[in-house]
Amino acid sequence: MLFRSRPLRLIRRLVELAETLMPPTPAKLWDARDVGREIFTVGTRRLTTGPVVEHVSTTPQLDALPALTCWPEDGGPFITLPLVYTTHPARPGAHNLGMYRMHVHDARTTGMHWQIGKGGGYHYLVAEARREALPTTVFLGGPPALILSAIAPLPENVPELLLASLIAGERIGQVYGHGPHPLIAQAEFALMGEEPPGARRPEGPFGDHYGYYSLQHEYPVFHVKRMAHRTDAIFPAT
Repeated sequence: MLFRSRPLRLIRRLVELAETLMPPTPAKLWDARDVGREIFTVGTRRLTTGPVVEHVSTTPQLDALPALTCWPEDGGPFITLPLVYTTHPARPGAHNLGMYRMHVHDARTTGMHWQIGKGGGYHYLVAEARREALPTTVFLGGPPALILSAIAPLPENVPELLLASLIAGERIGQVYGHGPHPLIAQAEFALMGEEPPGARRPEGPFGDHYGYYSLQHEYPVFHVKRMAHRTDAIFPAT
């Protein structure tokens, strides 16, 4: 109801074309002209500026964010609704947008709760095998379609930003030149940094949504080097 019928209708139409368009003929291409018009509104668009870069700092203070400590035995405050953006170390165009809780350790570092089966965790595994740090950007807030796409169980080669654009019905605006990745222009916050190879730190315990505590384990450490945010930014949490 929220996103109306457009995403499902367009996906069904693309599947139909994949089955019927080959081999292409002038008549078939003419019949597919409706998709051509809609495809131009899907994807990302490059912007020179946007609300997320109204304030940019190289001295981030994560402990000033209102991150939640929800339960008595939690290991500390957690960022619970982050949109974690990484790219494959060997294929920079292959991005992943996922949601992984982040234990705030101090003013400039957090845990990164990556399991190996997740896209971001896989990117980190590849970077670590190459003895490289993994550049990472974390968005907080922004178009609601981003949140839905970040938790969608997409195949590895399907970009989440493409799904977000399809749901939103418009191209996702990105601002370049402020960190390792383009920034979502309409995000509330952007945290830019990296996870060094081989670095681990205890993360948790965490009062999970299933009604029990997930226990403390060793996880990679996100070092935040830059922070951008809107004026009067709203901090999202769940």
